Amino acid sequence: MARISHAQFRNVSIVTLLVGVARATYHVHLYHICNASPYFKRAFKGSRDQAANKYSIELVDDDADTVERFVSWLYSKTYTLPPFYTEEETHERFNQLAKLNVFADKYNIPALSNDTIDRLWDPWHLYLDNILSSRKIFCPRISLVAYVYEHTSPDSEFRKTLVDWYTWEIPLKWYDDSRTRDELGEVSRDFAVDLVMALAKRLADPERPSPFALPKKECDEDRRGDCEDDEAVDLTSCPENWE
Repeated sequence: MARISHAQFRNVSIVTLLVGVARATYHVHLYHICNASPYFKRAFKGSRDQAANKYSIELVDDDADTVERFVSWLYSKTYTLPPFYTEEETHERFNQLAKLNVFADKYNIPALSNDTIDRLWDPWHLYLDNILSSRKIFCPRISLVAYVYEHTSPDSEFRKTLVDWYTWEIPLKWYDDSRTRDELGEVSRDFAVDLVMALAKRLADPERPSPFALPKKECDEDRRGDCEDDEAVDLTSCPENWE
């Protein structure tokens, strides 16, 4: 009878994830989840059911949709998100990315955390792929910013991306709107501080390029026809209507 190596044994060991109060059940391989997360590696160390060769863990405070996306990413490095044709679809897409980012930070899964930040840029990538089409790019709502600031640490890259978005892509007339003070009141004071600091840096260096600008030397000269090496194209397209 052939002996099973340690590596083969890890690959056939199964982890059961019991998610939320309803205890939705997901099964993953021990090797994959431990390889992705030092948190789970520590959690399962020495906890194997010797008879069944299985592990389990309760994730009571997490939701099933987020864990399902995590499991999908664990095996395929991708996951399904809503489209971003409408403002509501885009808002839900951002919400799901924010939840997945919080999950990744909570369980120390840096590769997944980085991926959620990359996926925030999906609307911009499609916008560029369609050569500055008339498609609108909807900005993350202030309620999303509030959620992210409540559940992430001050050094969160997700936070920094949202601050950049509000620094460069929110029309300045938003600050003259009577509702802005109330909207900012929905977020922690940390966001207001981060936003003020980012705006001050932008004003202090007017030549500083927007992180949302495409260098003209990278654009398609055949279809754009106006590329110059040292300039950038402003891709601002957030709606100016706050109704």
